[in-house]
Amino acid sequence: MSFIDTLSIKDRNRLRAIVKKVHLSYYPTDMINNYEADKLIDSFGEQTVYELLKANIDSKNIDWF
Repeated sequence: MSFIDTLSIKDRNRLRAIVKKVHLSYYPTDMINNYEADKLIDSFGEQTVYELLKANIDSKNIDWF
């Protein structure tokens, strides 16, 4: 079980939006999906994900889901 399963749906969707916007922006459009975003989020590590989520929410770079 990965730590992404411990996140709420709201936080998971926020992280997916961040990753799709920033990290997957150069991928072919048919490869930008939740599965690819979740794989990348899982590879970042727990502490990095929490810092990324906090920074983007505090700066209001992403919408509230």
